[in-house]
Amino acid sequence: MAERKAVALVDGECALCGGLARFAAKRERAGGLRFAALQSEEGRYLLRENGLDAERVDSFVLLKDGRAYERSSASLELLGLLDGGWPLLRGLRLVPRPLRDAVYDAVAAVRHQLGRAARLGEPIGVQGAACSVEQGRELSGRLLQGMEQARAFRLEQARLAKDQAAAGSGTGGEKDA
Repeated sequence: MAERKAVALVDGECALCGGLARFAAKRERAGGLRFAALQSEEGRYLLRENGLDAERVDSFVLLKDGRAYERSSASLELLGLLDGGWPLLRGLRLVPRPLRDAVYDAVAAVRHQLGRAARLGEPIGVQGAACSVEQGRELSGRLLQGMEQARAFRLEQARLAKDQAAAGSGTGGEKDA
């Protein structure tokens, strides 16, 4: 089976976000999932290239199959990439997005406190550098390292969006606002 490629953009200064990145990395064995901090050069580039605010760091964005998913939609799409029973939770897409995003926003508002309280480890770091030995092992090879990798990912995503549009799927290149 072909490797599915996606990049999760997370707040690089948030321990909860870093903990969730490590959680996902451990449960996505195919190796197609990468991570970058929203604040990093790579993260800001990918946000701009997808028509999103490159200065915004209070969200979670998943770039996959030529699309940009944000907030609760990004979280549910990420679950679909994980091994085991996690993809079943994508069924929560049936809940109206405004309600899902309200719950997402409530958690996001206190994410720094939750990350510290739950002792989820360190953030992934603004430059994407591993901040601990444990994190380095879990995210080893999963962090976008440099603009060359970011540009290559963006080109691949643009090709996927174009292919989907040509196939008439109507889903390629759309933003999930």
